Amino acid sequence: MMKKLLVFCISVLNLMLFAYESPFQGDSRPPRRIQVSEEKLLEIHPGEQNAEIVVCANASKMTRFAAMELQSLLEIKLSEKLPVVNTPDDSKISFILGINAFSDAVGIDASGLVRDAFIIKTVGQDVYILGRDDPDFDEFAAIRRISGWQFQHEKGTVFGVYDFLERIADARFFFAGPGTLIPKGTLRIPSIDVYDRPDYEARQVQIYEGKHFLPENGILERNLDYLRMRFETQYVPCCHGIGNLGYWERFGKTHPEYFFLDSSGRRVTEKRSDVWMEHYCYTSGVKEELYQDAKSCLLNEPASKRGIRSSNGQIGWDPTAQQPGRAFCAMPGDSFMRCHCENCQSLMTDEQMISDFYWGFVFDLAERLIREKVPGIVTNMSYAPYHLVPRNRKMPPNVYVMVAGTGAWNERYPEHQQRETERIRQWVDFGGRKVWLWNYPNKFADRAFPGIPHTTPRCIGRYYQSMAPLIYGAFIESETDYYAFNLLQYYVFSRVSWNNQVDVNALLTDYYQRMFGKGAPVMQEFFDRIEFLWLHKLLKDPMMTDLGPSNVTASNHEAWTEVYGKAQREEFKRMFDLAESLAASSEEDLKRVRLFREIFLDVILRYGEEYDRQVDTIPRFFADAVSLAEGQSISIDGRLDEAAWKHTGMHLQNITGGNSDKSQVWVTHDATNLYLAFNFSEPKMGSVRAPKRSATDTDLWKDNGIEFFLNPDCSRNSYYHIILSSSGNWLTKRYVKHGISRIASEWSPDLDVTVVCSEDSWRGELAIPLADLEVQAMEVIVLNINRHQVRESEADQYYSWSPFLNRQLTSMFHDPDNFGTVFFNRNIPENLVKDSDFSAPKGKAPNAFGAWHHHHILPENTSISYDSNTFISGSRSIRLHSAGASLALRQDLPLLKPNTKYKISFFVRLEQVEKKGRFSGVCLNIMDDKNLWFPSTFLLGTIPWVYQETEFTSAPNTNDPAHRSYLLLYLMGASGTAWFDQIKLQEIPSVN
Repeated sequence: MMKKLLVFCISVLNLMLFAYESPFQGDSRPPRRIQVSEEKLLEIHPGEQNAEIVVCANASKMTRFAAMELQSLLEIKLSEKLPVVNTPDDSKISFILGINAFSDAVGIDASGLVRDAFIIKTVGQDVYILGRDDPDFDEFAAIRRISGWQFQHEKGTVFGVYDFLERIADARFFFAGPGTLIPKGTLRIPSIDVYDRPDYEARQVQIYEGKHFLPENGILERNLDYLRMRFETQYVPCCHGIGNLGYWERFGKTHPEYFFLDSSGRRVTEKRSDVWMEHYCYTSGVKEELYQDAKSCLLNEPASKRGIRSSNGQIGWDPTAQQPGRAFCAMPGDSFMRCHCENCQSLMTDEQMISDFYWGFVFDLAERLIREKVPGIVTNMSYAPYHLVPRNRKMPPNVYVMVAGTGAWNERYPEHQQRETERIRQWVDFGGRKVWLWNYPNKFADRAFPGIPHTTPRCIGRYYQSMAPLIYGAFIESETDYYAFNLLQYYVFSRVSWNNQVDVNALLTDYYQRMFGKGAPVMQEFFDRIEFLWLHKLLKDPMMTDLGPSNVTASNHEAWTEVYGKAQREEFKRMFDLAESLAASSEEDLKRVRLFREIFLDVILRYGEEYDRQVDTIPRFFADAVSLAEGQSISIDGRLDEAAWKHTGMHLQNITGGNSDKSQVWVTHDATNLYLAFNFSEPKMGSVRAPKRSATDTDLWKDNGIEFFLNPDCSRNSYYHIILSSSGNWLTKRYVKHGISRIASEWSPDLDVTVVCSEDSWRGELAIPLADLEVQAMEVIVLNINRHQVRESEADQYYSWSPFLNRQLTSMFHDPDNFGTVFFNRNIPENLVKDSDFSAPKGKAPNAFGAWHHHHILPENTSISYDSNTFISGSRSIRLHSAGASLALRQDLPLLKPNTKYKISFFVRLEQVEKKGRFSGVCLNIMDDKNLWFPSTFLLGTIPWVYQETEFTSAPNTNDPAHRSYLLLYLMGASGTAWFDQIKLQEIPSVN
């Protein structure tokens, strides 16, 4: 070849080559051809300066970007920057990039190149790398900004460069920056003749999801990851396309009949809180308008011609939904709203009928487009409730189907996965062509689990390999809190999507070995463990319902106390310590192990510790009391007529399952004594068993009585114990905790005690010298108080102030870890929630519960009631019970201010709360000018009383005339019972 011959490079990226193509060509594309000899023909040694990169003078910016990537990445390999020139030098090894006169001259036929395909071919001492490149797009400008559209431009030569570096230079693009591994040294190039293209044409992920570990949130690195993993360059719109065409503005006033009739008999002609996209009455004249919009789109007419508005309200086609001149998405708006008009209602009685009806509308539209010779395609998604294959229709050839489904993580639920795969297969058989998928391996809704990795690369690999006969590829909706959690499954998804036959196990072994060197076995163990925990512990065993098995996700409480509990977190620390030790001989391997400690382990530990603090319920189980003012005194006479005993005090609850008789206690102190008082209702006083005993009779604990457990130093390691019977006998001991056991010693305080029994109650007062408690003053005390109700011929009943005692202990009352705390004289921030402990009188209205209320008519098989047998503060909690319908109790929040930081906290208990709907579980909902949900992953299952707390800043429109704030206690879309208590909403003072 005459390399010195001056030629003008010509662009073959013309309309003939880029004429409109079907969005998916599948198996009609040329097969891959991989011919790489073992013998090395060319060598480039570091420092020899015997190589160059060639691009034509008028090459596109995309081809030039390929040259920049090759130059910068080979610099890592060769420790030198190869020059980029416009014409090849006969004396050098030349990397000639792009489709140009040089590739034409050596007979390389580019006519067979399809989208994303490339050719790599050695001719003499030249290496040709070429693919179809967008003639106009500026990737240099786009690479540093957030823009998903930058990826939707052809870049075949760029992909060829990455393949060459992986295949020949032994490069690995695990992730940009520290995950880009290219061994240094001589580049040895064999004879190459490669034509390659991806098996899956649809290969999309959400690359901007999650916090990145590099500066500027890793925008450049994310963009490079998307390119170097060779994800798709062609977006085919199929996402709620007709929900954002501006119909509310265009027809809301003139044609209200176009819009769906809701169950209350109203046409929804404008946006409202429960309807955020346009939904239609498909038996009205709206069908003609939608057809004309589709036709206008596919004829590439301007949006202004028909007044089309995008989701931002501006005139224009929404690019996420419609592609003028190419594709019209006929998918309805999100959360499909069934029209309740007389004509539609009978057509929407079940999901099969809805599928028949809606797909019938889509097919009618598509067939008319064909009749009127309108080019382009129509897309729609198999998405509940119109997800089933329609009956008695045939698929028009211009309709392409996307199928929404859980995807890979349904591996956890084989019956569900079988059903979902069968639905995909039915659509393939019905349409006579493959489909593409919209899958959800993400951290969203009930799978949010902040701080817990959802990294499941083996599962991802297995699933997308298994689907190869049925699909053109997939979009992975991949919301996450941390970008790193997605990286390994992005990598596996990209490799399997490119080559369905790749060995996933070998791929992962290569990943661990190259990343972590001698630490690889331990790091593999870590990743296999977190995959197992996600798939088999956080995704729990399915629950049987009337409709068959239902997927169940663990609650945050289960996640951090069981699955990622302290023992598991300690084991992870051990793994990383060992991996660092093993990798220490390689500085680079050690850096990467430490990086992963930072972006995985440290995140897990931080969130675990935060959750421990947030829901370490015991320190947040407390009461407030007031010490005696100067001049006040307590007479230990059992009359309880002093002012100190007039406040509400604390209430004990029956922890053995029986009904609670009123059991109220009080605590106060002065400079000399700690004072305790109690008043216990006893309707069967005549049958109480409390014989008189000697002062040394240790069987006193068997009698009707009260027990005080006092830990004045708040250590929870030692405590003082007083048993007092209704007959007036008492015993005292001091204990030191030793594991779950305890060591007793004598304690002889100078007690002053009086007990008084009446016909239907008994009460008493005690004074304990502070000196005998080994304290000089008292601002706080850890304690618990128990009642032992003993009646002849009846089972004993046990009461406790703390509901958290470990019932598994032989002596469950001797459990200082789970005692409560009493604070004296604290300044208590204002609580914006009224009647936070449900102690106020119920009120006359049937739907009122003190300051709370519910809808006047509760759903069938639901109830809301007070419960005096289980509570945290006051003498009762609120109980919500449902067989499956959503249930809520409301309180307005008129004092909630805008742009203000608040802390919301509450206690909640669950019993057999089981998922019945899409959004299911127990939560608290605050409306400021939008819905806030706490916790983000709703609670399910059976959970003892647990404390929940979070902070938020109220929105700017809080409590303006259009956004009245309120709080809801919610049992949403689930069966079971939930209790709420001690709801607090407190302003957090600003720090100047």
